[in-house]
Amino acid sequence: DEVLDAERVRHPDRLEVALRRAREVGLPDLEELHRLLERLRAVKDRLDKAGGIEELKAALRAGIDAGLPNEILQGARDKLGAREAAQLGLLHALDVARAPFVEEALAAVRGMHLPEEEHA
Repeated sequence: DEVLDAERVRHPDRLEVALRRAREVGLPDLEELHRLLERLRAVKDRLDKAGGIEELKAALRAGIDAGLPNEILQGARDKLGAREAAQLGLLHALDVARAPFVEEALAAVRGMHLPEEEHA
């Protein structure tokens, strides 16, 4: 059954399509699945909008807790890894305190919402 498969996989897009088809054929009692869809979309939206490292970590925990599929979580994991690497590069450049390295590191992290970016 498409609705049960979509509920099990917990992918918001698949669940939305399955719910639409279930409504079209008049299946009853879809309110709980609709609430699940809303919850999954909210968590996915939080993952998509998370900027800083701690915000991304919290959003990833929420995504894992909600049971979002790995294909959705992987993008946030990649973004988190890039932010953590950029932060380490910035910290290293600040530690070395050489202007060219600091400028390169600042350029790499610009817009990543890192705490060190605001203080540099």
